[in-house]
Amino acid sequence: MISTMRASVDLMHVLFDAGGEMMMMTWHSLLSAEGYLDMEAHDSDLRGSRGVFLAGVLTFYMGVLNMLNTFATLYDKQKAKRLARKKSYANLSNAGSPTKAAGGSDASSPEKDK
Repeated sequence: MISTMRASVDLMHVLFDAGGEMMMMTWHSLLSAEGYLDMEAHDSDLRGSRGVFLAGVLTFYMGVLNMLNTFATLYDKQKAKRLARKKSYANLSNAGSPTKAAGGSDASSPEKDK
């Protein structure tokens, strides 16, 4: 579980870092009015910058969703452990009487006396 969690944390870090870097390097392309109403010049740097910004936003968003899913998975695993532990404690408390553990009736039950 630790290696899986470590890989997920590494993936989150890469997605946050790559997406954030792409957004920070190209955010200025959204401020330029060129290309919104008319076509950009072919030698303009804006042709790819807005696409890179959008790719950065999507990459960052994937990192956020990966983080939320990782937390949900860890929560579900802890919940399953708690339920299993609670069930084992219930089984241990029932194991004190041999009839409940074996599923039979007590030796001193009135049914045996008949």
